[in-house]
Amino acid sequence: MTYADPVHRSLLPLLIFNTAFMTVFIYYAISFQFRKKDPADAARLHDSFLGFFFHSFWFWLVDPIVKFLAFLRMTPNSVTSLSILLSIYTGYVFAIGSLNWAGWLVIISGTFDLLDGRLARLTNQTTEAGAYYDSCMDRYNDSFVYMGLGLYFVGRNFTLAADSFTVSRLDLFMLLVAMFLIVGSQVMSYAKAKGEAMGFNTKRGLMQRPERVMFLGAIGVTYPFYKIVAERNQFHPEVVLMGGIIIMAVLVNYSAIVRIVVLFRKIKQSEKEGKTGQ
Repeated sequence: MTYADPVHRSLLPLLIFNTAFMTVFIYYAISFQFRKKDPADAARLHDSFLGFFFHSFWFWLVDPIVKFLAFLRMTPNSVTSLSILLSIYTGYVFAIGSLNWAGWLVIISGTFDLLDGRLARLTNQTTEAGAYYDSCMDRYNDSFVYMGLGLYFVGRNFTLAADSFTVSRLDLFMLLVAMFLIVGSQVMSYAKAKGEAMGFNTKRGLMQRPERVMFLGAIGVTYPFYKIVAERNQFHPEVVLMGGIIIMAVLVNYSAIVRIVVLFRKIKQSEKEGKTGQ
């Protein structure tokens, strides 16, 4: 094979990025035990696929950007607003079928979601109003991206000049999966927020927002490669994309149900203890 081979061309951007990324990652891994651990980061950590090491690595990686934003005197709320614009554009890029670029944009917009909170703590601008605004905008961020995914499947055969267009059963099914993903991500977030408002908390749940960002971003970034491999082996060219979205939808909704059950039991137990104490 030569560089002219489409498999090699599809992997070249990933090879360059991953070489640089792994160099930085190895450096951080070697020096991790000597680094001062931030208790605040550990306190915010939820049960997830990504442990404290990977969270702290990502925070360390984006901290220079946070300091640069502070130098520019940007406010946390302005960064949050910018993340919304990025998510709208990401959804659009998904919808028009540029899946590899959309994957990079998912990672970039997800990283911006980390920046506002860290910028607020760095510049002593942490407020309840800012946290509320950020939490609400996160729900929009998720929805715009997943809407773009759904529109990609249902609109692949759509042209403005046509009077009508057809949607295959598979594409219609994937639209429903994308809608299921939107519903699950919203309920998962609401269950936790409502529980906290009633004085109960849980950190249970897989495929939370950082995991969704990394998972969907990785699927999008590697799309050119696995599409070629699938076609050469006579599989559906988007089998990995569709399988990944289905896995996300299942895990997100499973996590939402787990949170509902855990918090429901805590609330019921509190009610029983309250009646017993009367």
